[in-house]
Amino acid sequence: MEVAVQGQAKAADDVLSDHLSSTLSSLQPRIKQILYHYRIPEHEAEDLVQEVLLTLVRRYDKLENLEAWLVCAISNQFLLYWRKYRKRLYQTVDESL
Repeated sequence: MEVAVQGQAKAADDVLSDHLSSTLSSLQPRIKQILYHYRIPEHEAEDLVQEVLLTLVRRYDKLENLEAWLVCAISNQFLLYWRKYRKRLYQTVDESL
């Protein structure tokens, strides 16, 4: 019984991996366009995209449109990055004054 459950889990992981890799390869030009638009530093962008992908793996079963969710999640993550960056900048200026 336990072996069957492990086999099903492994099969589900393979399906997720295949679907995710094909989706990412088809979305690569769009993701590059988003990266260029938001002008995120490369080392920061990699971390932010990894966070989005971790969230994607956790929520994969609940998503209806993987591509749309991924594009929106990456865009939102980049928006949040710049908001936090500006907030830190303003706080630094306020503290120095």
